[in-house]
Amino acid sequence: MENKFILIVSLLCAFLASASMSGGIIPRILSASIKRGKFDEPDFRKIHSSYASRLGGLSFLPETVVSVILVFAIYYFTKDGDAVYNFHLPPIFSILLYLLAAVVIYVIGVVDDLKDVGYKIKFVAQFVAAVLCVIAGFEFPTLAGIFFVYDIPNWLNVIFTMLIIVAIIDAINLIDGIDGLASGLTSIALIYYGVLFVKIGCLTYALCVFALLGAIIPFFFYNTYKKSTKHRIFMGDTGSMTLGLALASCALLINVELPKCDTYKIIYAFVPIIVPVFDAIRVFLHRICNGTSPFMPDMNHLHHKLLKIHSSQERARLVIFGVSILYSLTNIVLIEYLDINIILLLDIITYVLWHVYLSKRISSVQNKLNNLNLYK
Repeated sequence: MENKFILIVSLLCAFLASASMSGGIIPRILSASIKRGKFDEPDFRKIHSSYASRLGGLSFLPETVVSVILVFAIYYFTKDGDAVYNFHLPPIFSILLYLLAAVVIYVIGVVDDLKDVGYKIKFVAQFVAAVLCVIAGFEFPTLAGIFFVYDIPNWLNVIFTMLIIVAIIDAINLIDGIDGLASGLTSIALIYYGVLFVKIGCLTYALCVFALLGAIIPFFFYNTYKKSTKHRIFMGDTGSMTLGLALASCALLINVELPKCDTYKIIYAFVPIIVPVFDAIRVFLHRICNGTSPFMPDMNHLHHKLLKIHSSQERARLVIFGVSILYSLTNIVLIEYLDINIILLLDIITYVLWHVYLSKRISSVQNKLNNLNLYK
């Protein structure tokens, strides 16, 4: 009972510390952006029509690190140091390498938000971060029966791990297109991961997850609902890539920490981020099929499609949240009844059919608009 109380207090302290810092820092970031003229200007591809600071994600990583350190410092200075060992800290070497990977992503994100760097440079930075994570001990040791493959060679493990990290970073970066979407999807996923980490006894990871969640929640409300001024604030690539790295790390850690006998652990690991990952894959394939670079921006993302059928940003955001939660719940229920390959196939089929439906709705809306213009 005492250990459970300590755990709850620890997670709550980490969350509240991050949330307090975030709530105080975000308005100051916006104020500094106004003074220095650091804004993202509207153009034909962007949803927003006013100037917006892209530095909202600047505080995510520092707030998370400070909050976690603060919790451990409280234990230490209150002479309850033994409680720290209940968290089963990873090796210091792994912690430092992961922090270095996070700093690499953070720095390239800041530079991009301030000066705009090419996608090639960002991709190299993501690859470097992925390599550091692999050296730190992150791995993808098994496909858990997908395509009837289980254990994989070490060299393939390394390649898959790096591809997963880069893919999820880009997926969160790409879906950050309307207010509150990336931060909201990430928050839903972090709540899921945090609870799962607590359930399997990975308390250090749970502490980090709830600290990051505390940093995101105030930003979500500030970005989504506080629109009274002509100046806006977005998380930028600093925020989206930081969150992408965090979600990739959570998925890989869940896939490792769940018991080896659980053949469906890969579903538990990746199901809360299935929507942004599927959307990134679909957009990349669409660009390649059209003969354009998969890294060149367009307006074919899921949120763009929902907006084209006259949905408001709020409605589009809620639809995507609902679909993400529905996928998570459905997959977890289906684990009890179906083979993992059938579940994956159903996920892909339903996602494709949904986009076929959206495309038809868009065509219908466009035809109605064209007919109205003819009668004017």
